[in-house]
Amino acid sequence: MHSCQLADLQDILLRTAKELRDAGIEGATTLLLVDYGDFNIEQWVDIAYLGNGSIIHMRGNAGMLPPGRDKVWAEPYRYTDLMVPHCDASGVLTHFVGPHAGYETVRPAHMRLRLDDPAGDILLLVTDGISSLEACPLLRDSTTRLWQSRSSLLQRLVVSILGWVASANPRSVSIDLDLQLESWLKTFREEDLLEDDASVAVLMTREVFSLTFGSA
Repeated sequence: MHSCQLADLQDILLRTAKELRDAGIEGATTLLLVDYGDFNIEQWVDIAYLGNGSIIHMRGNAGMLPPGRDKVWAEPYRYTDLMVPHCDASGVLTHFVGPHAGYETVRPAHMRLRLDDPAGDILLLVTDGISSLEACPLLRDSTTRLWQSRSSLLQRLVVSILGWVASANPRSVSIDLDLQLESWLKTFREEDLLEDDASVAVLMTREVFSLTFGSA
């Protein structure tokens, strides 16, 4: 994603803000965007975002626990959040899409990421109804060690995705995954676990499935 493309995106979001104002629509929302147009050639993806939420990156083998530690490390944990939310200290959005957004407000953060791990790479994008870094504080225990909390909903989603990968049909992964994501979100809603509207997107490289099926 070149600088001119980011400028074009910013212009589109400014026009969107005006259309929302003209229509009398209030509110603000997050934008998470992944451009993988040249991925098959260069293995790079471009990521742009406004607002809050989480962009989780993990390897295809993140569900494999350390040998001999299954009882201690009972949950997959080898993943990280790439997104630094656009929030102030009170949690108020500083960048967003909405009727009151200005030029700086719709200027997205941008990063490039190379997805070339032999075990495959998984990107999980979620809105703040599921996870966002400003809601995951650092905690200090009695020995002065620091621990960072994680969203239990995000953890459930990670575990579900990794479990699905292990049993997925490689011939219909796109359709099957869409159905699974809808099913998991429906379950979260039925259990009244979502504090806000929630959206989820997943991007996986084909190497993820080579662990299970031996070929891409």
